[in-house]
Amino acid sequence: MNANRLLPLVAAATLSGTLVLVGQSVSASAPGGLVHVYDINPGTATGSVVVTGAIADTGTDQTGVSANANRIVLSKGSFEVNTSSIQEKFSTAKPKGNPANCGVVLAATAPASIFNGTGAYKGMTGTVTLHITNAAVLPRKSNGTCDESPNSMAIGEVTISQGSGTVSFK
Repeated sequence: MNANRLLPLVAAATLSGTLVLVGQSVSASAPGGLVHVYDINPGTATGSVVVTGAIADTGTDQTGVSANANRIVLSKGSFEVNTSSIQEKFSTAKPKGNPANCGVVLAATAPASIFNGTGAYKGMTGTVTLHITNAAVLPRKSNGTCDESPNSMAIGEVTISQGSGTVSFK
């Protein structure tokens, strides 16, 4: 399977995914702590966000902050997540696919920094190591082969992310 075919799908999913942070403490005023990240994106334009652990809040994941960052907008404030390392890893990842049914999976692991906190998250920084997997079923061309071209649209896809790391408040 062609890595260039999956890169636009993964980049969009990574930038527009659902982000869930889970950790040990329970309030936004906590000094920080361990967080675990779970992200499921069924291919929607914006993701729903639930944050627990060192902070507890809900909101949305907004893309377009920059080419390398998502803004997580919650009810008590926001913060950004740098996605440049995971995008770089995806650009060199080798997809695993099945030409018989056009199913394909692409996975990568990289650190992601958390920065630019506002509101209750002002001064929040940290790093999580993300493990992201994108699974898709590609359409078939008229000759029966899988359409791996960069412009083809997946029949269905999902991106699942998980990771862990720490955040602190300054």
